[in-house]
Amino acid sequence: MEVESNRTTYEDETRRVATPAVGTFHESPPYADPTYASPVTPVVTQVTPVATVAPVSEVRTVSRYGSMMPAALIAGIVAIGALILGGITVARAGTDTPFEQHVVNVAGFNATALLGYIELAFGALLLISALSRARQAILFFGIVGFVASVVGIFQPTVGNGSLGLERGFAVLAAILTAVVVVAAFLPTIRHSSSHLERI
Repeated sequence: MEVESNRTTYEDETRRVATPAVGTFHESPPYADPTYASPVTPVVTQVTPVATVAPVSEVRTVSRYGSMMPAALIAGIVAIGALILGGITVARAGTDTPFEQHVVNVAGFNATALLGYIELAFGALLLISALSRARQAILFFGIVGFVASVVGIFQPTVGNGSLGLERGFAVLAAILTAVVVVAAFLPTIRHSSSHLERI
């Protein structure tokens, strides 16, 4: 009986030593400690650049074409000269008939009103041909003027002197009309240009 009592007493003491009293010992969790701070995770905000796209304007290629006809240019200059010379001659000689009686001096050369009218007619026809860029017409009137000038060189008194023509003037007319004939065979010069244009 004494042995069992001692064993019971020993087991009770052992149990009391092994089992800690409730509320006498505990470990505070990390979040319960006021000095403990949880690590702060930095928040990274990614900024996406926004590209501003300029409006695309449409463009087109504009081409321009042109041409220059040497025959028309030279014929026009000669025609204008003939018109001016003929107009001055008619103005000075007058319009009274007969046209071959009044001889006047124009640009250092003698001429009658009849020659002035011939110059006006020739200049008008040649100018029309030049403005219409008719190469064959320019060549035709150039040849006619050259032949008439050559006749005047060798026979200044053609028409019984009704034109009051001088050989020097006939030579000048032959040179100018020969230039017109040669120019009629020159090729047309063509050119083009292009550039971009916004629509």
